[in-house]
Amino acid sequence: MAQNYVVALAAATDTLVSAVNRRRKWLLIINDGANDAYLMLEGKTAVVNQGIRLDAAGGAWEVTLTNPYYGEVRGISTGGSTLILSEESA
Repeated sequence: MAQNYVVALAAATDTLVSAVNRRRKWLLIINDGANDAYLMLEGKTAVVNQGIRLDAAGGAWEVTLTNPYYGEVRGISTGGSTLILSEESA
């Protein structure tokens, strides 16, 4: 069963988005905010203009069994943003 949650990103502030989950089967992160956001993997500090960019108003990143990732996800925004997450674990 999927768990859904919301993470608020403050402007230019590194934030934990999703913790390590060795049982992760699926993860979807959607930027529902008005500002671009960036994701950083492997526990590295999130930095604006580096990593995986999520465009404002709908940019998304998905983890699946064919594109697995079990580590920590950190995020940052250019001016504050809201991420909507849905995650399913085994």
